[in-house]
Amino acid sequence: MKLYIVTAFLLVLHIAAGKKERPPKSRETRGFWRDVGQKDLADAIKKYQKLNNNYARNSIVFIGDGMSLGTTVAGRIKTGQDQGGYGEEYMTNLDTMPHVGLAKTYSVDNQISDSASTATAILSGVKTDSGRIGVDHRGSSCWRSQQYRVKTALHHAIEQGKSVGVVTTTRIQHATPASAYAHSPTRFWYSDDNMSEAHKKFGCKDIAQQLYDLKDYIQVIMGGGRQHMVPRDEVPEGGKRKGKRLDGQNFIKMWKAEMKDRNGSYVHDRKTFEAIDVNTTDYLLGLFSDTEFYFKNQRKSKLLPSLEQMTEKAIGILSKNPKGYFLLVESGMIDKGHHQGRPGFALGEFQQLDDSLQKAREMTSEEDTLIITTADHGHVFTMGGKAKRGNPVLGVADERGSDDQYYTTISYGNGPGYKVNRDVKKNVHNYKYYQPIAAVPLAHESHSVEDTIIWSRGPHAHLLNGVHEQNYIAHVLFYAACLGPDNWHWEHCPQDASFMANDLQVDSLEEDDELKDFYIENEETIFEGDSNVFVSHIH
Repeated sequence: MKLYIVTAFLLVLHIAAGKKERPPKSRETRGFWRDVGQKDLADAIKKYQKLNNNYARNSIVFIGDGMSLGTTVAGRIKTGQDQGGYGEEYMTNLDTMPHVGLAKTYSVDNQISDSASTATAILSGVKTDSGRIGVDHRGSSCWRSQQYRVKTALHHAIEQGKSVGVVTTTRIQHATPASAYAHSPTRFWYSDDNMSEAHKKFGCKDIAQQLYDLKDYIQVIMGGGRQHMVPRDEVPEGGKRKGKRLDGQNFIKMWKAEMKDRNGSYVHDRKTFEAIDVNTTDYLLGLFSDTEFYFKNQRKSKLLPSLEQMTEKAIGILSKNPKGYFLLVESGMIDKGHHQGRPGFALGEFQQLDDSLQKAREMTSEEDTLIITTADHGHVFTMGGKAKRGNPVLGVADERGSDDQYYTTISYGNGPGYKVNRDVKKNVHNYKYYQPIAAVPLAHESHSVEDTIIWSRGPHAHLLNGVHEQNYIAHVLFYAACLGPDNWHWEHCPQDASFMANDLQVDSLEEDDELKDFYIENEETIFEGDSNVFVSHIH
């Protein structure tokens, strides 16, 4: 028995230290697995003997865009193999989160959803149509999107005097980050060049404009999307492409002017980012690419800060507020890798999220900080076939298909990897840009309908257990952090939870029912040209 315990302990040390040698499988006897199971059981019993019912002064939401269960398993194996192990036995930082649940991801109108509707559900507690941001499903036109807006965790946190931040590896106006702060009938109103004159006339604002309007309240903004912040005839500072804006506004210059005397800094590359001192910086605008970031596996990614570095900087700035903070962190390029049918890129972005989660856990206490990690939706990414333990996760199976050709254990249900005749090299795992086979030809691989996983740690994280509608995540977050008037009365909430430091007036455009009914009945006449916005090519 002692030998089994020592062997199990050595395996744990091996996994934690990332040693290059693989432990001999001959030691993994019935006694070994019995001891491993007993240790897991003891940890679980201890975890549920005393639940954490504290007030979540701080809350952090990590979203892996398109991070399906298959992605997390393949990412686990890949990380373990990168560290010299077999891979299957490795434990990621996600794997060591104490509480796990599942979320149903369909939107109000679609069985298979997109990032806009799912992020809105996660952050506001309200499901909506695919393609809509920060509105319920009725917000399909300009006027309607102003009538049916919803508040998110970010809005509630601002109103209660907390600091807030948004960090992403996509453009900062993209669906997931935009769902934290914006209200729009379409996720594609990145800047005003995507809007019709009728939509502008009736008071709608593009997503970049809405972000700038909240400059006084959002302490940390980091991601891409520089071109949506400047006019068409200007190249943004640090950028290569001219801007997109038609209204002549340069939000980067305007932000810098406004924040010059408020300890605000604008950074546009890794060098300027690393020079930031969190102790002397109260506002940070970091726009590191014209559109999206490079993939981690691309050489040029070294020019940009990593997601882990941005997470560390964001927490450093936000944690100075004694009232606490809300932070959204998105690893958005997982989704882009899958859409291209390139799992090597997607798994590299998964590793970025896992590293960032580790950094957040190191910098915070589970006594007062709720961390929720989840995905907005999945992808038609799968891994199977015949493979011995330790087989390269991006490699070929241990057998050939019935056509006598090699096949990779990873494949896609659809996407650009479709081929009539398969020709897979045995060393395919060394090819960075390789696209595994796809069953159905599509220009871009698609999302999936599967449930997403919810990992959590901290106050009231035990409530994120079982199978729930995706919008339930926000309601647990609001409850744990006492966000919004519906959650001020709970026993764990501090006495000053109801103090309103700011009023964003998100609900101020709600007309009385009689007037609203009149508007709806005469909508085509009063709001001529403000037609419902159709959101196409949703990803």
